[in-house]
Amino acid sequence: NALTSADGKCGFLRMQFPFSSGSDVYVRIAGESDTEIKLSQVFLIAANNTAPELSVISTGTITEDSVFPLSVSLTDKDTPLTCSSALSVRSENTALLPDSNIYINSMTSGCKVYLLPVQNANGSSKITLTATDGSLTAQKLFTLTVTPVNDAPTVSSLANQTVMLNTSVNTLPFTVNDVDNVLSCAAPHVSATSSNPTLLPAENITFSGTYPNCALSLQPAQDTSGVTTISLN
Repeated sequence: NALTSADGKCGFLRMQFPFSSGSDVYVRIAGESDTEIKLSQVFLIAANNTAPELSVISTGTITEDSVFPLSVSLTDKDTPLTCSSALSVRSENTALLPDSNIYINSMTSGCKVYLLPVQNANGSSKITLTATDGSLTAQKLFTLTVTPVNDAPTVSSLANQTVMLNTSVNTLPFTVNDVDNVLSCAAPHVSATSSNPTLLPAENITFSGTYPNCALSLQPAQDTSGVTTISLN
């Protein structure tokens, strides 16, 4: 497109070609005699680069030992972007959610960011999502809250025991663990039942030790033989 001043002495020529800024350009004007005119200089005016746009919810809540799938919309008016190459996600509370436990699954118009907190951990963490087109960036904050769950305690197993008549089994060691509470090696935290109370009455089952290292003692009935199964809870 050519624009000429009112006196015809100067003008501007707008061209959409891959010229480099500062280069010389010659224009040939066809008429009765061809004329080649040197334009003094070419100046390039680049289109404005716009920053990427991120869209994400601001908060989310899950219970312990579960995964939060965070949906992210990522767009850019100038550059086609993918979450795998343009998006980074960082956790503020790495004791709850390490960066290594953040997984990005790129899709056509955005992505899913899977947040996997540490097992048996609870609390909250601010998550920073940053998108870049190589020049400009966009950021969004998301807060993940992990609520506690009362996990069941665990107890170690015991090996089968064989004893002579009128003898006892003393201080069989076992361990008790609970990630949420401090227990003891006595009722109501530990208990045991006998499938054959004639051979081993309930009152002849006793506990000792200090949590988490406990011990079990068994005193079979006098002059009684047989087999019993002990259920340790």
